[in-house]
Amino acid sequence: SSDLLPFILLGMFGGLWGAFFIRTNIAWCRRRKTTKLGKYPVVEVLLVTAITAVLAFPNDYTRISTSELISELFNDCGLLDTSKLCDYVNDFNSTKRSNLPDRKS
Repeated sequence: SSDLLPFILLGMFGGLWGAFFIRTNIAWCRRRKTTKLGKYPVVEVLLVTAITAVLAFPNDYTRISTSELISELFNDCGLLDTSKLCDYVNDFNSTKRSNLPDRKS
């Protein structure tokens, strides 16, 4: 019963996000037909491609192949790994011992 709550919330937010995306897409398509950009579809495609490339290229993970990325995500980290996902020098998830409450042994 309480185990289903995250899945219910996930379904609700997914549905709301999908409805928002569809409405935004329809509004964009209507606007596109009335502007100069809609009259030049090749320029539109080149513009969208250029924006996507500029936003995606700085991210290292968008430049590697999908199989390599999935392999990197599911491999266990070891001390000799060179992956940025297995960065033991800058471990931002560690908790300082002074912040831990005392617990009975």
